[in-house]
Amino acid sequence: GWFKYDRAPCSTILQGVWRDPGPALNYGESVRLSVPGAEFNCYSSIEALYCTGPQNYGFKLSRTEFIRSPLS
Repeated sequence: GWFKYDRAPCSTILQGVWRDPGPALNYGESVRLSVPGAEFNCYSSIEALYCTGPQNYGFKLSRTEFIRSPLS
């Protein structure tokens, strides 16, 4: 959807600035997120943030890369 914020969503998400960023996921912690029709499990490590969703699809987000693929 369209956002009506004081900063563009894409640039602020990548820079880590958001109107209400909420709690941080510390290294070694995990969280389960539910969205309509799917659940995601995310784990934070020193290397990256890993999230998996339905059918083992997910992503890896680090300081240097974003990879979206089937994860094992």
